[in-house]
Amino acid sequence: MTLPTELLQLLQIPPVPLSTIDYSSALSLLASLPQSPSHSIPSPPQIDNDPTPSLLTQSSPSTSNSAYSHLSNSLDSTLLPSVLSILSTSTSSSDDQLASSLLDLLGFEAIESVQSIVENRAAILKESDSLPQQLPLQSKSYHQPPPHLSNPRPSAAESSYSPTPQITFQSKEEIQAAKRARKGRHRVGAGGDYAADGGDQEFDLEEMRRIREEELSRGPGALVSGRREAVEEHVQYPHVYLSTTAASLGSLHFAGQKSAMPVGTTREDRGEYEEITIPAPKAVPFRFDEALLPIKDMDQWGQRTFHAYKSLNRLQSIVFPLAYSTSENLLICAPTGAGKTDVALLTILRTLSLLSLSPLTKNGTADLPPASTWKIIYVAPLKALAAEITEKFRKRLGWAGVRVRELTGDMKLSKAEVEETGVIVTTPEKWDVVTRKGAGTGDGEVAEKVKLLIIDEVHLLHEDRGAVIESIVARTLRQVESSQTVIRIVGLSATLPNYVDVADFLRVNREKGLFYFDASFRPVPLEQHFLGVKGKPGSPASRAGLDNAAFDKVAELLKAGHQVMVFVHARKDTVKTAQTLREKALAEGIADLLDPNDNEKFFGFKKDLAGSRNREMKELAGQGFGIHHAGMLRSDRNITERMFEQNVTKVLCCTATLAWGVNLPAYAVVIKGTQIYDAGKGSFVDLSILDVLQIFGRAGRPQYESQGVGYICTTSDKLDHYTQAIMQQHPIESKFVEGLVDSLNAEISLGTVTTVDEGSRWLSYSYLFVRMRKNPMVYGIPVDEVRNDPQLGGRRRDLITISAKRLVEAKMIEYDVTMDTLVPTDLGRIASRYYIRNASIVVFNEMFRPRMNDAQVLRLIASSVEFAQISVRENEVEELTKLNKESAPCDVVGPTDTSAGKVNVLLQAYISKAYIEDFALVSDSGYVSQNAARIVRALLEMAMSKRWAPVTLVLMAMSKSIERRMWSFNNPLRQFDLSPDLIYNIEQWADDYAPSDIVAMSAAEFGKLIHQNERLGAIAISAARQLPSLKVTHSLQPITHDLLRVRLVLSRDFEWNEKKHGTVEAFWVWIEDSDQLSILQVARVVVRESTKQLVQEFVVPVTSTPTSLFVRIVSDRWLNDEEPHLIDLNHLVMPIQRPDPLPLLDLPLLQVRDALKDPRVRDAYASQMTALDPVQTQSFHTIYHTGNNALICAPSAPSRGTLLELAIWRAFSKNSNARVLFLTPRKALSRNVRVKLRRTFANSLSLDPIIISHTKDIDALPRGDKPFIAVSSPSTLLKRLIAQPKLLGSVDLIIAHDLHALDSVYELLLSRLRWAHPTARVVGSSSSLQDATDLADWLGAPPTSTYAFDPSSRSTALTTKYQPFSAPHSMALLRSMVKPAYAAMRSAKSTLCLVPSRAQCRATARDLVTQTAANLPETFVAGTLETVETYAATLTDPELGEALTHGIAVFHAGLKPEEQELALRLFSSGYVRVLIAPREECWTLPVRASLVIILGAQFAVSRTDREREIQDYPLPEILQMQTLAVPPPDDGAAECLILCQKEQAEFYSRFLLQGIPLESHLAGLADVSFDNLLVSTLFTDIMADRIKDRQGVVDFLSWTYLARRVESNPAHYDEPVPGQQHDQVARLADRLFSVLELRCCVLASGMTDFTPSRLAQLYVERGVGIDDVKRIQELSLDKLVSLSKTSKGSKENGSASQSNGDAAGEGGEGGVTSSAEGSLTPTPLENFHQRLPRAVKDSIGEHECAGELVKDDYDSRILLAAWAAGRIPRGAAGLEEHQCALVKKLLDARA
Repeated sequence: MTLPTELLQLLQIPPVPLSTIDYSSALSLLASLPQSPSHSIPSPPQIDNDPTPSLLTQSSPSTSNSAYSHLSNSLDSTLLPSVLSILSTSTSSSDDQLASSLLDLLGFEAIESVQSIVENRAAILKESDSLPQQLPLQSKSYHQPPPHLSNPRPSAAESSYSPTPQITFQSKEEIQAAKRARKGRHRVGAGGDYAADGGDQEFDLEEMRRIREEELSRGPGALVSGRREAVEEHVQYPHVYLSTTAASLGSLHFAGQKSAMPVGTTREDRGEYEEITIPAPKAVPFRFDEALLPIKDMDQWGQRTFHAYKSLNRLQSIVFPLAYSTSENLLICAPTGAGKTDVALLTILRTLSLLSLSPLTKNGTADLPPASTWKIIYVAPLKALAAEITEKFRKRLGWAGVRVRELTGDMKLSKAEVEETGVIVTTPEKWDVVTRKGAGTGDGEVAEKVKLLIIDEVHLLHEDRGAVIESIVARTLRQVESSQTVIRIVGLSATLPNYVDVADFLRVNREKGLFYFDASFRPVPLEQHFLGVKGKPGSPASRAGLDNAAFDKVAELLKAGHQVMVFVHARKDTVKTAQTLREKALAEGIADLLDPNDNEKFFGFKKDLAGSRNREMKELAGQGFGIHHAGMLRSDRNITERMFEQNVTKVLCCTATLAWGVNLPAYAVVIKGTQIYDAGKGSFVDLSILDVLQIFGRAGRPQYESQGVGYICTTSDKLDHYTQAIMQQHPIESKFVEGLVDSLNAEISLGTVTTVDEGSRWLSYSYLFVRMRKNPMVYGIPVDEVRNDPQLGGRRRDLITISAKRLVEAKMIEYDVTMDTLVPTDLGRIASRYYIRNASIVVFNEMFRPRMNDAQVLRLIASSVEFAQISVRENEVEELTKLNKESAPCDVVGPTDTSAGKVNVLLQAYISKAYIEDFALVSDSGYVSQNAARIVRALLEMAMSKRWAPVTLVLMAMSKSIERRMWSFNNPLRQFDLSPDLIYNIEQWADDYAPSDIVAMSAAEFGKLIHQNERLGAIAISAARQLPSLKVTHSLQPITHDLLRVRLVLSRDFEWNEKKHGTVEAFWVWIEDSDQLSILQVARVVVRESTKQLVQEFVVPVTSTPTSLFVRIVSDRWLNDEEPHLIDLNHLVMPIQRPDPLPLLDLPLLQVRDALKDPRVRDAYASQMTALDPVQTQSFHTIYHTGNNALICAPSAPSRGTLLELAIWRAFSKNSNARVLFLTPRKALSRNVRVKLRRTFANSLSLDPIIISHTKDIDALPRGDKPFIAVSSPSTLLKRLIAQPKLLGSVDLIIAHDLHALDSVYELLLSRLRWAHPTARVVGSSSSLQDATDLADWLGAPPTSTYAFDPSSRSTALTTKYQPFSAPHSMALLRSMVKPAYAAMRSAKSTLCLVPSRAQCRATARDLVTQTAANLPETFVAGTLETVETYAATLTDPELGEALTHGIAVFHAGLKPEEQELALRLFSSGYVRVLIAPREECWTLPVRASLVIILGAQFAVSRTDREREIQDYPLPEILQMQTLAVPPPDDGAAECLILCQKEQAEFYSRFLLQGIPLESHLAGLADVSFDNLLVSTLFTDIMADRIKDRQGVVDFLSWTYLARRVESNPAHYDEPVPGQQHDQVARLADRLFSVLELRCCVLASGMTDFTPSRLAQLYVERGVGIDDVKRIQELSLDKLVSLSKTSKGSKENGSASQSNGDAAGEGGEGGVTSSAEGSLTPTPLENFHQRLPRAVKDSIGEHECAGELVKDDYDSRILLAAWAAGRIPRGAAGLEEHQCALVKKLLDARA
């Protein structure tokens, strides 16, 4: 006979015939049997032991007469541990000191015993250490391990509990052998001798089992391999408090397994049900150094927060030193009601005190920094508890000015509210969503400010929601590591067996921050009863038994005079249960015990009850019963609560709402039934242990009773489950594997996991990792794998790899198997942001289509895996069918008796506000609506990312329909609080009228239309005016032949109502193609109350000229009639396709020694290069050997720079006195150019280049024929050249460098130079352009001298890479970019990192230091660290000094000059490998790097205090940054990494590959008009008499680059019809002249002639620019009139004006105001007023309506209104002089 093969395989032992096993072999075999599934695996090596033993300790010793035995016999058992503790801690103390301590404990009556103990102290300690302990000894504490963690040592006579297998394998022969053994024992017991009778020598299995237990109790011995030492004793932690000793444990059998239970536990059969009673535990005695902490002994923070307390309770006093005086992570395991919330409050006060800017005085206020800089997060398991905690903390912390708010699915906070909130109470799921969003979002930035994270009920790790808790803790721990910031984590938990595992997971120091308090620390001891009703669950017999069991307990309690709460799990069951209990009470004759009339307070409640409309509540209250649930009115619930509190009602039937939300205790609570409907799972599930504990927490009233009683009535099959769960018999396991795929996607989307290795490391922060090492078999891990790989690196990597492949299948990430990189896709980011499961994404990938109607969208939503668990019950079919017919306007695809069909019907019923009867359907409807809102938003973003226009519009409407609970075809005015009758009439009589049509009507008209009065019509019109909408106007600018810029001007077109609109309204703006199928570009814009206009620009591709485009403007929250705005493209003229770039010929490279014959030139370059590069070789002849104007367009700036220098060499070779002007687009760039030119020419030509940075530098230029090389930026030189065209005298060579950065100043300067020096040679250089033809023509370069190369024409390799981001521009987004930037830096020899601003330099340096600190010893220090540290010590900013020690230098203009120089020197010399600089320094940096990183390609420009505009980096700036990437000498590759928005990546990549387009900035669209500088220059020339007629204006424009581009791309400049160049320029001249007329600068005197006006002379005299005039003209007319009367010289000016008027009057030409009395002849002013445009006259108003205005004021209004409109009165009446005088006053007032 052999043991079963399956068992042998499980035990990994070879099959051996049982008959061949001797006695000792049998013992060994039995000892090797597994104990239980959770304790069958030996602890793997290198894993800390915890108080969850799998083996029992040794058996107890026999009695003896030793000193130790005498001591144990003479002392009370409760005092023995204390004595031994004193002995162990006083080994170095004298006998007197020891005796004193013992007398304090035992008293003077035990002085003889004390003397004996002192004399035998050494022997007692020796024996106590060597003998097994029945009472575990502790060196520093009196507490005992928990019952389930203790180490009893069974004796031979009495076997204590030892875990055994739940299933015992025995063969038939073994069973027979066991029977014979029992018979033998009986005979022995009766005096017989079994062995002597010659019985079979069978094994005594019970004796063998006893021996086995003794062996097991000694702990595991050393492995044969010697890799593990024997475990002798388990670690006891200092803060574990237990009331029950190991010896006092009883035991009960559950499912064939004995479980340790407190002594006194009973199990009785009561017929219909079985009852287990667990007595209330006894309190743990105080330790010798333990005392309650008085509040008066706390500091001001504690005293003012806990002012209502006299002292902290015992638990809080114990935890206080660690919670309040340190920042240790904590885990507090204690029963419900023990005071854990106040411990959390202590940690909050600790954090606040550390944040405080100054110490808190007795009567002072808390000096805390703004809450926007810090956050404290409290994670509560349920919304109800979150609301309760919020209210409690708000009251406690109100004195400190700390705002406490709830952030859950029901309570959303605005960005402003989040900023001002210090303590946020949230749920695990909500906090997971917040932290998932990460960078670039308002919520995501909150996570970066967290200082304290409190997680309540952390024991929920073993439930389905546990994966969420693991995710947020792991994310927080990684944030702490990556950011090098301190975030304290505090875990609050009910009592649980493997608390050490949870402590390890939370990174709690076991010796300091781990606190365990058993049930005895409950404020009122709780006696627990578990009732298991017999019968099949759900059967009538079982339900009747449940009622009877509940009534039995209620009757017992009533007879004893106690109140009781009966908890049920449905609202209607509260009434039903109360009625059932009432009927049974009447039948039993105990109704008189419930009679409320016996309580005199009842009569006071009768009035309140009479005012209630709840008939059932009033009826039951009169019979002594109360009902309470969330569906009742708040007033009714208050009545119920007060009646129960005043002992008027004896029995309160309620739902769990009362347990979570209201503090209303009772002597006893009864949980009637444990089946509760879970809408999330679509079925009935077991009542959670959390709910049970919370309900039991309501049992016992500290002020009235010494204990409480809790009853849980369940079915017999669940009895053992709840008993063991409440008594914490099983360790909690991780549920993380189930949500691992989605959690991994969240981390990848967040950017915290970018490789498989990082994912594996992320898993090491999870509770799953802790439990996999402790209990590997549960997670399918062989024991050998843990032994061989204690850190489970391979297993973690496998889990990440499998999850990554699943995400790849769902198209949520991109997984590079060779590089092990994980990159999120748009789908993955959207799924993470909206909490969508990967399985749902798979469904969406299959079903999502570009065109879908409402019915198809509803079917898609209903098919989501989030609803897969919702099932259809038989009793629901009828109501679902009814709802489908009456409340579902959209067809339900498929039957309604399926999960998807049910969800579809419920969602439509929810939108239609249909009434649902069945409570389970109501719950399902709530679940469906909450999740559908989230899912439809995710689908909307998916549609936008796919650029599907039709379905995007449908999804947008569906999203708002769910939120507003109205269909898109309903009248939009339903969204306002209008009366139902008014809404009915509007839909009946005006449903076809759009809101814009309603707004255009008068109140009387609309009231009549809808058959209502004028007042109701006005109300409806007011609502229509508040419906958010935007007006749009557009203008078009072609960029290239296939790219079009669409400029939209958006104006607010609704009345703002803060109650309705809040602080902002969001709109989606997108452009659709002509077929309205594709979204070409999309943006989200935000409108505020102060917003008048917004400008939104899109660049859309146009492959072939379409006939039209459509603009959609859709409100994010409001349903409205959103008609598309048509953009007609029929008359649009796109530029021609660019010519092919000049090919780079395959020419032999010119050698320097051969090409440069001049020794001076050859020597200047011989040390730098041996040969010219391909671009230089091809263009060398033109530049160096001809005098033609030339243009070089090439990607390499150094290559172009050398060619420009060669042009200078040629100029001096032809004329030794050559005068050269070198122009650069930026002043900062001029300095670098000058340094380079000085190195090249200073020695050879004995000529030091001059930089023109100030006006005085121009005056210092050599005069006459003296040579010079002057370097200048346009702004410095242009101002003087406009006034003095011949300022420079003669010029031989003009170098125009970096023309791709051409702006209006640069263009005007170059135009003026070419006009003033037409014979000078012009050589221009630029990066590669889309089309250089017009630029060459403007410079006068013939085609043979134009070299326009492709961007790929480089002599060295440069790779440009893009990493797109979808989050909007923010500090958080820039921080998220640091990690990929750091990854690129690690492999680069040198890195130049360009950030948007100076402030960002420091922040980026700090984040990079954090990254390098996580990867020490790797840093960016290339030289010796000591040298760098020496330099770092000299920096004034310690943060920059620390960054320098990590090899990261910072450079910007705000630093001291010596610090700037140090940063550049260390970087250029290679001591540090990273240099950070702001974007504007790209023009000035003299250094280059092998890697250039552009960290963000947007920057913020402040417009107002609250608003800022985000602008993209201009293309010339990106090009300049790209040119800074130069490969190192020993490597032929350089790289430019651009981290930017997705749309930017597409835009930049196109032009960096094809060349950038170059347009003139002197003119724009009609709404932008001309550049102010162009108008000012023209005005200056007119006033200087250089331009005398319109032809002069045309000639003036003909010198500009604008004149060339207006012919090639007329639509870009609002010139739609192409024609001859002269015609286009003439139209531009007319528009430019109109601008001068609008500013009242010129007076036309014919078709072509004009003269400057008097006002123009005034402008010149007062030094007022044209742009200043424009700003004054844009003021309101009332403001202008007011300023004209308040100027300094108003009195004198007024007199002069009056004199002019009088003179005019005397001349007989009529007064300036009105005609003489009785005269019918209008005055000149009246004539002038009549000729003004209607809009101007409307702004002036009628004279009769001018009120108190005097005649002169009205005259001033006319003349000033005319001036603002560009009208000058002409004639001899003195009107022009009068107007000029008024304007002069304005200018004086503005000055």
